[in-house]
Amino acid sequence: MALKLNSFFLFLLLFFTTSFAQTLNLKSGNYPIESNIETISYEDLEDSKYNNHYYVYVHFERLPDEQARLDLKLMGFFIDSYINNKVYYCKIKSGLKLNTLKDYSVNSIFTVKPIYKLNNLPIDLVNGTYDGEDSIEVVIQSQSDFNEQDLEMLIQKVNGQINDQYAYLNLTTLTVKEKDILGLISHPLIKIIEPKILQEREKLNFSKSSPPSSIGTQINKLNKLNWLYKSNLVGNNYNGNGITIAIGEDGYPWPHIDLKNRVSTNQGNSQMSLRSLLVAGLSGGSGNFFPLLQTGAWGADLRFSLGNNAVYDLPNTILNSGVSVVSTTKYDFCNLGYNLNSQLVDRQSNDFGFVNYSFFAGHQLAFACFARVASIAGGFTSSKNGIASTNGHDAVVKGLNAYGPTLDGRIKPDISVDVSSSFYLDTNNSYKSSISGGGYDGIESISIVNGTIAILSEMYMDHNNGQMPPSGLMKSILLNSADDDKLYVGPDFRHGWGYLNAKRASDILLKNQYFADSINNGFNKTHYLNIPSGVKQVKVMLYWNDKEAAVNSGKALVNDLDLTVYKSGVTYLPLVIDLSSPTTQSLYFTPAVPGLDTLNNAEQVVINNPNSGLYELRVEGGSIPVGSQDYFVTYVFEYKDIVITHPLPGDVIKPNNLESYCWESYDTTGFFKIELSIDNGLTWLKLADSIPDNSRVKYFKHS
Repeated sequence: MALKLNSFFLFLLLFFTTSFAQTLNLKSGNYPIESNIETISYEDLEDSKYNNHYYVYVHFERLPDEQARLDLKLMGFFIDSYINNKVYYCKIKSGLKLNTLKDYSVNSIFTVKPIYKLNNLPIDLVNGTYDGEDSIEVVIQSQSDFNEQDLEMLIQKVNGQINDQYAYLNLTTLTVKEKDILGLISHPLIKIIEPKILQEREKLNFSKSSPPSSIGTQINKLNKLNWLYKSNLVGNNYNGNGITIAIGEDGYPWPHIDLKNRVSTNQGNSQMSLRSLLVAGLSGGSGNFFPLLQTGAWGADLRFSLGNNAVYDLPNTILNSGVSVVSTTKYDFCNLGYNLNSQLVDRQSNDFGFVNYSFFAGHQLAFACFARVASIAGGFTSSKNGIASTNGHDAVVKGLNAYGPTLDGRIKPDISVDVSSSFYLDTNNSYKSSISGGGYDGIESISIVNGTIAILSEMYMDHNNGQMPPSGLMKSILLNSADDDKLYVGPDFRHGWGYLNAKRASDILLKNQYFADSINNGFNKTHYLNIPSGVKQVKVMLYWNDKEAAVNSGKALVNDLDLTVYKSGVTYLPLVIDLSSPTTQSLYFTPAVPGLDTLNNAEQVVINNPNSGLYELRVEGGSIPVGSQDYFVTYVFEYKDIVITHPLPGDVIKPNNLESYCWESYDTTGFFKIELSIDNGLTWLKLADSIPDNSRVKYFKHS
């Protein structure tokens, strides 16, 4: 059976099926919820029974609080996971009087039908009429109570063959005939089934060359990473020292002097990979052989795994290595949406709260994703808590980038990265430049994100007694400090929250422009922000690492928080993208506007030309069905000042070297002029004038 999906059609279908009250909204369809607590009996739930317990969906009239959950547990009623619209997957001990559950606002109890369990598989497989003899490789997720021997017997009964198992999420990969899938997932302890997705990437074409003297480190300078290295500005020479970046690629990198004594690999990863060398060099090449090509976190340790194992192995071997960043350029089909790989990232990001995840957004040529609308990659990329980046340089590459939204309407990619003038490590201690292909599959963007997070993590540890930073804080800082793409204000489905700006991200850390708190369902928290005079724009972002979602749910967001800012009777709401009538025009060429966000776990309020004074920031726990939710609030003040980010005091400008002059400025009009002094300001040499007000970089070769 060939899996063929129209991503835009699926987006329309799923988006418009997530808003009905008293309805179970699943990827396989909408299912009305009828109240039955007065009449339900165990005979009605017989198909849900296993080992003296019943595994069912339960709908509550209102979300149970902590005390209610505890009382229910003592009665033999266990809440396993949240689906959506106040529906939970639960385990009920046989003998419990079902009608007493109405005292805890239980409205309905019903069997989990096989069709409910499908993710990215056609419903024909479970309607009882499909008799296909073809085999398919699938992944099933079972309930943790499922006895291992019973699971094996079930798979043998349907003539399936187990290919792999992953205990952390109770996953089993197996090959089974299509006609036997119904028999497999009719068992009450099989929660989810989805196809095993093969991940591929475009082959890269490179032009091999040694770096000429005219090439500097433009890639870092454009992203302001060089600012972080300057001890005279930040008090330390930050380079990612003490941080480990776990990278999943095709093997471990070829030896290179720029990676000396900083590379390790997992057991079983015995294949040398040029691709891994490219990622390693951009994540943290030390410039030992050619100092001008020092990049990213050149003091960080780099640990390599094969492909997805960088994520899969984290709970075991990799976690013992003090990993702070996990990345891979592998990605699933265009917009298969939230699946078990997405759930894995979100689960891990909560279990191991200091680990950051860096993935590529994908591109349209992969898997024939020719429609730009909702072409974002699925799997890891479509997770809520990972960082999905996209390459944002020349128009050719930008034209091939995958666009959001995700199938349930969330903002992806998260961030864009300017990857102009990339240079890569090559074998024999040499380098290579990209001619074509390099910008198509994420080597540059995820590597620069890796290096940025590593450096910021070291900076945080330096100012917090060696404690690792929470990953939610790191992601919030990266998103809220990003440069807007200038076309439209606010987030969009092409660039995410904007272009990576490591210098501004470091400002948030060094100036303590953030705070953390937690909130329960139905409560609100009030914080206060004093905006000084002279601020031209303020950005306030609320971010939380959301609980992992059920992959069969039509909506990935579990805990829904809301941010509102108040001042002198004026209310400021987060920027949202209009999804009421999704078209190419409305999704990509209409600015975000203030409104209520019920889809994303990041909300950003932007206030232009704010009056100085005290502002009230209110965080509301609108719907928190699972536990208490930790959150982070970050804020950025933009002034009209011109800030030079390169070159900086102490930089050496060499003859015949192409140098980048970079600066930041908000809301400027007119033209920029660049002058250079080599005698401590006594005289000035004009380099250029009449530079357009939307420019932030200019290149010169000095003789």
